[in-house]
Amino acid sequence: MTLRVIDRRRPGRRLRDVERAAYVSLCPADRLDQVRIIRIPFVPGGFAGITLGTTVCLTHAEPADGTSKLIAHELVHVRQWGERGVVGFLRWYLADYARNLRRHRRSRLAYLEIEAEREARLTAALWARRELEPTAEPPTDDSAIATPRGQNVTEDPGFDRRM
Repeated sequence: MTLRVIDRRRPGRRLRDVERAAYVSLCPADRLDQVRIIRIPFVPGGFAGITLGTTVCLTHAEPADGTSKLIAHELVHVRQWGERGVVGFLRWYLADYARNLRRHRRSRLAYLEIEAEREARLTAALWARRELEPTAEPPTDDSAIATPRGQNVTEDPGFDRRM
């Protein structure tokens, strides 16, 4: 009989070695070691995931083999949280959302235009196409990654808008 030790202070699973190796270009290794992935029944707005610090909450199971574009997207947010801290990240994210909401008057469009979300979508798209180098800086604008057909990533039919 094997005993399984569970850290009750932090629910969820840690990233496996294969995942840490696959996602290291998205987030510093020391942050990847702190990440926990948990399943939750829903996220407001119908999104597939949300990240709070180093906790990645997903509404459905994702492959644990280092191939998930959704986990890649959320790990960009883990890096952003680490770079800005709790207060800095929340101020940046919420102020950007409020600015976009005033400009667009539509919640979904305001969300899609949040700088943190745009960076996460673009970086995850590069990562998925294996175009992101381990030491690469995150993309700073949409021109950094056009799809092969010249479309913006958010216009690509294969792009998952739930991220």
